[in-house]
Amino acid sequence: MSFPQHPREELLMHGKNALETAVALGEFGNPFKGERFMRVETLKWLFEQLKEHGIRYALVGGLAVAHYAIPRTTQDVDLLVLQEDANKLLQLLRPYYARGMAQVMFFQIDDTRLDVLIAILRYQRIAVLNAQEGTFEGVPVKIVSPRDLVLMKLMAAWERPNEINGEQDRVDILHILEQLGNQFTPDDIAYIADRLRELCFLHEEFARWRERMEWLNNALQRLNLSHLQYLLP
Repeated sequence: MSFPQHPREELLMHGKNALETAVALGEFGNPFKGERFMRVETLKWLFEQLKEHGIRYALVGGLAVAHYAIPRTTQDVDLLVLQEDANKLLQLLRPYYARGMAQVMFFQIDDTRLDVLIAILRYQRIAVLNAQEGTFEGVPVKIVSPRDLVLMKLMAAWERPNEINGEQDRVDILHILEQLGNQFTPDDIAYIADRLRELCFLHEEFARWRERMEWLNNALQRLNLSHLQYLLP
């Protein structure tokens, strides 16, 4: 796996932070098809509304990766929202509601697709409550922590039926660790392993858990972070 050789700061647009750069790339979208994946003003309005209405959330997905690692084009905005605030969010964004299921809601705000995952499981709730502060166009934003983002990406990489998406999740993990690996502790890696293992009930699920952790250990070794490796039972 190869990584950009330029310092991360050189990949940012002038006068913009990493999150703002990623949204600007999404606003540019696919010029060959005339598509825009999101709009700056829409995101600014959304973050303002979330703060004003006291909705507890964490920005996750590609935009969260961009905040911590390498800004890249992403086609949607992903939020993790506490279960008790889900109805409040639905009322706020009802005019833009597209469809939903038990644990996820989809909204379309002009060119911006918003995917909202309801935080029901313990690790999801912790991810929201431990979200870190960021800014977007002068507006405060709650962004999932690097530890919880790696956990969510590890989970998604083995669950997505699309191999391309799963590979993107793995690349995202590597980029996060490359940028912030020295901020991780052995306790962070143990937390990731324990939360993944809690969700295993069948023999094949434990096999996937081991596969995930072996992959993570190999990634840590390749990035000269062997001191963080998890001791598999």
